[in-house]
Amino acid sequence: MQEETFVDANDRPFAVGSRVRLYHDDDTRGTVTAISDPDGDCDDEGHMIGISPRVTVVFDDGDDDRFSTDYTGDGSDRVAPWKCEDVEVIA
Repeated sequence: MQEETFVDANDRPFAVGSRVRLYHDDDTRGTVTAISDPDGDCDDEGHMIGISPRVTVVFDDGDDDRFSTDYTGDGSDRVAPWKCEDVEVIA
């Protein structure tokens, strides 16, 4: 299976350990603590299809939340990243 990549709402890459904030919310910041694997069937090229990965963020106030992702490829591009529209990477 190929390694998956992830981008934020502004197409900036992120991974576990990245500092993020909620999209357009300067005050709600946290750290990506987990990204689940895509789940479901595997296509002929070895790309998982079915259930998209979920991004877990633990916020600075101790709360946590999980956000969905969407595959950005068109079906023929199996190296396109998964996009999480709910978070922005903090530089």
